Amino acid sequence: MGITDQKMCFLCGDQAEDHDHLFTHCKFTCMCFRMLHNWINLQPRQPGTAEEMMKLRKVSGFMRKLLCSLVIATHYQIWYARNISRMEQKEMHPKIILNAVQEAGRGALMYTRTATRYHKLM
Repeated sequence: MGITDQKMCFLCGDQAEDHDHLFTHCKFTCMCFRMLHNWINLQPRQPGTAEEMMKLRKVSGFMRKLLCSLVIATHYQIWYARNISRMEQKEMHPKIILNAVQEAGRGALMYTRTATRYHKLM
């Protein structure tokens, strides 16, 4: 069924997997956030951490919500990739994560634009 008692990270294979490693220090995770930073044109001081991403700009309102949503979507996709890697023994690539996050981000923007136009008509 794909259940294993492997202790090493399923995404990078370099260290023991725990919550802190998977979402903060894993090479795979860091690459995902570097790619996300590049996509939204942020220059990270410490690439690869969601915390740094939220500190980089003094953003408020919609942009802050969008950045939070992208961080959450990235973490979800990393967890999903980890499970796919574990259960199906498939090697994942950060580009797959970025593509999924980009799709979710574009969907959120389209929804917001449509909702804003609708509310203006009311």
